[in-house]
Amino acid sequence: MWIMILLASAILIIAIFFAVRYTFRKADNISHTHSQAMVFMNECQNRVLSMLSNVPDSDFIKPLTTLHEMIMYSDKSGNSELDWKIDPLLTRLEMSLANTEGEDVNALIDEAKLLFTRRSEEIRISKRGKF
Repeated sequence: MWIMILLASAILIIAIFFAVRYTFRKADNISHTHSQAMVFMNECQNRVLSMLSNVPDSDFIKPLTTLHEMIMYSDKSGNSELDWKIDPLLTRLEMSLANTEGEDVNALIDEAKLLFTRRSEEIRISKRGKF
């Protein structure tokens, strides 16, 4: 009888140990993903702020300010499938601002706003039903 109680206690302790270990690993993975998303979004925000401070034409100040505020106040806690499109778009925008004969800057800013809006919506939907 005592052997059964000791065996059941040992199994319970081992099960609790693995449950706690699993929980901490899952939390660590979520924390790592959150950190990566924060770094990416802060980098995007800094790039747009840099463009804003070096803007050659005053016509682009208001749209760039709006884009910067969208990034600043967006949800930075998750990754999106659109993230891989954002980085090259910001590079094209930087190049267009530096070269006045490049692509249409306003069109690129509007495309970036659309991507960040869609990104926020995608992250909001992915969090639906989670605590």
